[in-house]
Amino acid sequence: MLRWKACLKTLAEWYKSPYIGQMSKQDAGAYKRFLLQRLNDSSTKTYLTAIKAFWAWAEVNGYVKENVWQGSTKKLQASPKKAALSLDLLSKAMSKAEELKDIGLFLQLYTGSRKTEHVGLRWCDIDLDNDLIHFKCYTYQVSKSLTINRGFKGKDKDQRSVPINSKLRKKILELLPEAKDNNTEIPIWPEQYSYSR
Repeated sequence: MLRWKACLKTLAEWYKSPYIGQMSKQDAGAYKRFLLQRLNDSSTKTYLTAIKAFWAWAEVNGYVKENVWQGSTKKLQASPKKAALSLDLLSKAMSKAEELKDIGLFLQLYTGSRKTEHVGLRWCDIDLDNDLIHFKCYTYQVSKSLTINRGFKGKDKDQRSVPINSKLRKKILELLPEAKDNNTEIPIWPEQYSYSR
């Protein structure tokens, strides 16, 4: 639903009218060419697939007479699959992280989080009693003029708790020993997190 809204809003802005149901097959082709000038094939395909699905729904429910987007994604290439990180390179990165006493790489490696997610962790989010790391939305007042508004792209649905496996637990105790006793709601890396004022 959110993808539909975003794609349809962009389409209406390009069409310069909220009445996109009036679009013709020629308009659909022109919009595809417009997207291809700005995006790669796979991103264009994502946009057009969402629009095509919405038009299919609208056609079934009698809002439009035909799906002018049918066939619009043909010949568009999908993104090439990225090769997995080599074990040698991963081993070197882990050695470097240990040398720098940087727990970040291990948090990302063992939880599947991104850097933007792990740098927003608070001490209380690392729950060693239950072996969980909580990725939660919160607001933290750093000073009168500075606030951390921790959120996620997918809002509440991206909040989650991830199990701490034995390897990560060992690394936390080794590289972030304060996590064992500190259960405060203070962000661990406030200087690395993007603030909003």
